[in-house]
Amino acid sequence: MIFYEKYMDISEEILRGFKENKPILGFDSKIIKDFKFPENLNKIYEIEDRIRELGGVPAMIAVLNGRIKVGISKNDLEILCKMSELPEASKKDIPYLILKNKSGVLSFDSTLLVGTLAGIKVFLTGYLVCDKNNYNHGEYVYKDISEYLNKNIAIISCGIRSGKEMQVILDELDKYDVPLIGYQLDEIPLYDKGKTMKVNYKIEIPSELLKFMKIKWELDITGGVMIINEDMELNSKNILSWDDVNLYNLFNNIRLGIVLGKEVYRIR
Repeated sequence: MIFYEKYMDISEEILRGFKENKPILGFDSKIIKDFKFPENLNKIYEIEDRIRELGGVPAMIAVLNGRIKVGISKNDLEILCKMSELPEASKKDIPYLILKNKSGVLSFDSTLLVGTLAGIKVFLTGYLVCDKNNYNHGEYVYKDISEYLNKNIAIISCGIRSGKEMQVILDELDKYDVPLIGYQLDEIPLYDKGKTMKVNYKIEIPSELLKFMKIKWELDITGGVMIINEDMELNSKNILSWDDVNLYNLFNNIRLGIVLGKEVYRIR
């Protein structure tokens, strides 16, 4: 048994998916907190069903009663969705949840940490966001960056939440040479529609995205690749809530995630 498996349950669907070389798509469980029951449950079912329809395997990650769940059964998912109060666990919180047999949803950096332990290489998210700095109010920190540095993973996002967060995120990506690729995009979409900046590279077709990652990782240039993919037809941001827009764009990223996931797991 791998040492961390004593804390983690990986679903049979995911284990089977690895054996059959299916595209396994990781995504965080904050959706459980973002919407009330049963809306949260129905939205997760919609995402998971879409991934399966396209030939992939959904891999949402959360903690339930002190066990990390990578891929959540319908019964466990319903239990989590009905919980009135769930903490959002960053990496420092996970050991405490396990120690005290508690439950929680995972932040995106925690999702990347646990997901890569389980062998997942492709992750979906909505807009990239920063956390508030607890010790310097008004300032932002970008926690996700620590998970991009030494792990060969692909993250598919739809842009960045705000101009202020964009500057923090781009500084961190640039500092650690994490490539920012626009899939058929020249510029980074911003949720707040502020002034934006250019991506590092615009790539038009998925096969070239795959070739980029293959070249990078086979040259042992270790680390993640950030891919920006936004539905430019989404014109209803002003009438949709932040949570709805974020979820819409995560859903929109599924198809690209499936295409990339079919080959990413073959890259060593």
